Amino acid sequence: MRGARKASGRSGLRYSAFYVYFLILILIMTPLNTNAGAPDDPEPVFVSEDSAQEFITEGSSAPEDAEAADSEETESISEEEAESTAEDDTAASHEETGTVSGTDPEETDAAPGVPAVPESVTATSGTNAVTIRWTASEGAVSYRIYRSESNILSGVNAEKKIAEVDSSVLSFKDSGVQDGMIYEYYVTAVNEYGESTRDPFLRGAYAWTSYIVPGVYGIKVTGLTKDGFTVSGMAVSSAGLGSVRIPVWTEKNGQDDLVWYDASVSGNSFTVSIKTAAHLKETGNYNVHVYCSDKNGKPGGVYALNVNVPDGKAHLSDPFVSGITADSYELALTFEAPSGVSSVKVATYTEKEGKKNYKETAADINTKDGIIRASVRTKDHGNYKGNYYTTVFLTDKKGNTDSHTFTVKITGEARPLSSVTTVNVLQGDATLAESGGEYLLIDAGPLEASGRKLVRVLKEHRAKDLTVIISHPHSDHIEGLRELINSISVKAVYLNNVVSDYWFDNFIRSETVKALEAKGIPVYGTPEAGTAIRVGALTATVIGPARYYSLGEKSATNNNSLYIRIEGNGKRYLLAGDSEKEAEADMLAAGADVKADYFKASHHGFASSNSAAFISAVAARTVLFSTYTPPSADVAERFKNAGAAIYRTSAGGSIAVQLTEDGAEWVLKHDKTETNSKLKPVLIRYGDVNSDGKWDVIDVSYMYAHVLGKKKLTGNMFNAADINGDKKVNVIDISYVYAYILKKAKTVPQR
Repeated sequence: MRGARKASGRSGLRYSAFYVYFLILILIMTPLNTNAGAPDDPEPVFVSEDSAQEFITEGSSAPEDAEAADSEETESISEEEAESTAEDDTAASHEETGTVSGTDPEETDAAPGVPAVPESVTATSGTNAVTIRWTASEGAVSYRIYRSESNILSGVNAEKKIAEVDSSVLSFKDSGVQDGMIYEYYVTAVNEYGESTRDPFLRGAYAWTSYIVPGVYGIKVTGLTKDGFTVSGMAVSSAGLGSVRIPVWTEKNGQDDLVWYDASVSGNSFTVSIKTAAHLKETGNYNVHVYCSDKNGKPGGVYALNVNVPDGKAHLSDPFVSGITADSYELALTFEAPSGVSSVKVATYTEKEGKKNYKETAADINTKDGIIRASVRTKDHGNYKGNYYTTVFLTDKKGNTDSHTFTVKITGEARPLSSVTTVNVLQGDATLAESGGEYLLIDAGPLEASGRKLVRVLKEHRAKDLTVIISHPHSDHIEGLRELINSISVKAVYLNNVVSDYWFDNFIRSETVKALEAKGIPVYGTPEAGTAIRVGALTATVIGPARYYSLGEKSATNNNSLYIRIEGNGKRYLLAGDSEKEAEADMLAAGADVKADYFKASHHGFASSNSAAFISAVAARTVLFSTYTPPSADVAERFKNAGAAIYRTSAGGSIAVQLTEDGAEWVLKHDKTETNSKLKPVLIRYGDVNSDGKWDVIDVSYMYAHVLGKKKLTGNMFNAADINGDKKVNVIDISYVYAYILKKAKTVPQR
């Protein structure tokens, strides 16, 4: 890892224009010193000269001074008073306080003579006040405190300077705060040379005040079956959680089957059971919205989630290939079989042998984690070099089946694989890059899907000692980390150090950091532009965003998403988090190299992202959507017009892009099959059954199913023919059909 700094973030541009001019002046005026050591070269960064100059200009300019804060609202306090205040503040309840800090462990990158940015800034809420503390900066004669604010139910106010204090003071009590707000603070150091350079990616600290309306977090979905599921969660609320109401409806029926549920509340926790019987027993996607109010009746924000209700049948998903050598290869799939597994058959044939020479292989079935593995040996097929076709057949205890066929090419030599997998985490993001036994996870999805989706896929891939990067701190990208670390080893987390424009996301971020630190997992701040992480034969490089988007700007948190380019084996894979059109335009204006072979569509394929200009610049041949619903029709059309193949996780689970060192590449996904759904109608011309002078087309899928041995079928299940409209399945004498085809209808005996 190069360029990341613990608990802080750096922009990647280490020298201001002032520094460059100052060095030139020193060189002109100072005699040559042959004993002086050569200065270290600055670290290279992956930005163009034009974009670098824009960064320098923007990063070096101090914000305009705001009017001095009203003395009744803000006041300086001594260190002794600060310690006393800290004790009082610490006594506040957890619901009434929130603390997170941003730090900068390295020395200043500012121009000579200008003091360093304070290395640590914290903010602690008290009653109608917030206390900010920071560490001393050498050479400072004063400190300036900046504040921005946001409201859970409204927009974000722009940043302003609220005070400037003497260098002997290392804390400040901000009394100009209001209930229901979240505040973000910066502290800079000042001396006769000027103000310390503001690092746009180093966030200061945030806090909320003594009263906040409820915000939901920690949502979990448990007990998921075809009959229903349970939703539980918690709410941050200073007045206490009063009520939680949850409207639920299915994607298939829309709000025609909408039902409002009243959750059971205990303290700041809630739980509710959803029954599919109240929704026409539909399976598939359920929309669940959580509305909460505090004990004073004041409403909070709305938490929306999607739950995919299984149909109770056998399903395979998340196909994956590994360990390709001259002697063997390994296959893996995840599966669901609520009624239990009856059998798993793994059958292989080669292109040379053909389907008549299937050879079966034993399967390893992990029912606890829902993973099937199988190893295919080439010696069982005469050590053939060429294409192997392996099909995994899954049958549950009710006779439902599903299957998936792998195609693997054996060349006679080992074929080391690198993979980038878009994991199906419903509505969220999680991408796993792996090569040579090393693993990088970019985003961790939402909490409600983590245990059922992400952790299972990570186990399927045998992932361990993960390096994790969080593109931005929205809950559908970060919250799954809290569940993941209980099952998978994590060696480091790089957290994009921006504050969300939704305060409860900031709370979730804070709780996630606490969970990581409790496990002893190092937490680092925003990796600077040009930061590169090696993952075996792959290299993941941070290439954006092009600039920092301040709270108050449109879609600031989404647009601050990290742009990450993964390269290896001659291919490129681009991820852009939830960045929207504004950030895309800035990347193009900065001359960023965004061209890629594979592209994970920005912001789940929403129309607010994925502009035509950006799609053209990326020029990807393959586009992947991480979403539980179809992407925007306009966005899909833009990609199709650009000639890209489109895959989405909602259509069949996780999607693995696999690359070999010899230049081969393929996309692994599992298409939903018809084996677990209604049989397709088998239509034949029967004759004029109802004597209306017209040919009748009869659905004989019931007979078709019967021939296949499924004797307990109902007509409703297989759309069998209802000839006379009495809503009952008609039993048709197949001998008449047979005789008619042979032109012998008159010889068939009547029953």
